[in-house]
Amino acid sequence: MTVPIKIGVVGYGGSAKIYNLPYILPNPDLEVYAFLQRAPAPSNAASPEKESHCTVDFPKAKHYQTAEDFFADKDIELVVISTHPDTHAKFAEAALHSGKHGTMVTQRKSYSTDNKFQLS
Repeated sequence: MTVPIKIGVVGYGGSAKIYNLPYILPNPDLEVYAFLQRAPAPSNAASPEKESHCTVDFPKAKHYQTAEDFFADKDIELVVISTHPDTHAKFAEAALHSGKHGTMVTQRKSYSTDNKFQLS
């Protein structure tokens, strides 16, 4: 049995929930290990609304509120960028500089100077 690849997901909005997680979760070779979500975890753990926060839906995953802490986690192997397109390049660069692999769903035309990160 192989050890699953530990995935860190940047963002927990529609892109993560619709385009990324549905393909990651059924794959036994992938593990949702951590999230970068700026919003703090809900204070009322008794009745949190489903899909409101990564800690609600993935209680075993790590939750980071800063990019610095997220990218410093040495156990994250693959970063899935699920944020607004204008932030993709900075998160892709942070992933590469921290020695991680990265992927994102993006509109190529939205990058005129940052395409180098899509080809890395």
